[in-house]
Amino acid sequence: MNMSSSISKSTVGCINNQVSNAATSAQKVIKSLASKEEFDYAEDRESSERNMDVSVDGLWMTRGHSPSIGATSMIGLVTGNVLDIVTHSIKCKSCDNWQNQDEKSEKHIAWKAVHNKDCTKTHQRSAGSIEAGSAVTMFSRSVENYSLRYMRYIEDGDNNSYKKVHDLKKTTK
Repeated sequence: MNMSSSISKSTVGCINNQVSNAATSAQKVIKSLASKEEFDYAEDRESSERNMDVSVDGLWMTRGHSPSIGATSMIGLVTGNVLDIVTHSIKCKSCDNWQNQDEKSEKHIAWKAVHNKDCTKTHQRSAGSIEAGSAVTMFSRSVENYSLRYMRYIEDGDNNSYKKVHDLKKTTK
């Protein structure tokens, strides 16, 4: 990129924040356009309810039974557009680095005070529950964020995800 090799950490952090903010803004616009397109092609366009059929599926960064990072996507049945996505991590490298340090030390206390807003650990339960938790999150925010109500949920056989979404539906009636 024809940049000096002596860029400070604060400059790198500033650049990372700007890229992250731009990506987040672009993601919101893309999801909004995808939701509008899904609604425009839906059979029941005349309804103000904006009911949609969706598919939910999760993926993992690593294979096996103990992945540490996962993403779950909500896909519109008609267009195949990704309507929403949630990512989760059950680990944080910074937390891992500090876990064996003296929690009462001044350095640890100072790190902990600023780390919480930057912690990448976004999921506290088992890796297997990431998809179910993400599905509930996406169903819960669909009306508020995208003015869509997901009515039918086509799932891939993960009964845990379906059960969690079904339980959410019962509690919101």
